[in-house]
Amino acid sequence: NDDDDEDKNVYLKQKDDPRLDKNLTISEFILAFIRYLNIICEVFPQRRCELTVYLCDIIRLSSRFGHPFFYHYHRLFAQKAETLLQTRNILIDWSKRDNYIYFNVFSGLRPIVCDLCRSPDHFTPFCKKILNRDDLIEKILSENQSHFTSTTSSKVSFRQALGSDDVKQDSGPTCKFYNGAGFGKCLQPNCRFLHLCSRCRGTHPKKLCNIK
Repeated sequence: NDDDDEDKNVYLKQKDDPRLDKNLTISEFILAFIRYLNIICEVFPQRRCELTVYLCDIIRLSSRFGHPFFYHYHRLFAQKAETLLQTRNILIDWSKRDNYIYFNVFSGLRPIVCDLCRSPDHFTPFCKKILNRDDLIEKILSENQSHFTSTTSSKVSFRQALGSDDVKQDSGPTCKFYNGAGFGKCLQPNCRFLHLCSRCRGTHPKKLCNIK
């Protein structure tokens, strides 16, 4: 009956708060949305799966396009859902991505990808090319002992060519290929330039430098 329908209404008290106009970070959004989800699901428990799927989609958009674009999408989506509910009594399925809003917000944006392998599945510090680099160096050294002497200087030189982190810093011009297309590797066997970061002189290529 009508009384039962009225009991299921959820009212959120609105206040004039400037914080409501803030573009939330992804961590702030997750915290706020989970609180909202728990409040809604106390009355409509069947919507928990739907809203959880929406939250996961927002997290994916955040990791792919960054701040604040994921929040722009959320605002437009929430406004559309509210308008349709109030004017036409239509309840939007939040688990389904709105392609019209998606393309309006994200079209033309460059997605965040790994600088080494160009994959959108992970960030550069977690790329396998970095995680497995030391193991790769040791493997190449062991398989090519006849081509390299056993002296420490030759191993350091070889590690330097591959962009290892245990090379002593020095002064002088840096290798452009090492810092650019080589992603920490140099194809010149007797390169006369330093295989150091051209920005901070650290033992890593410029593309992996944390100093902006």
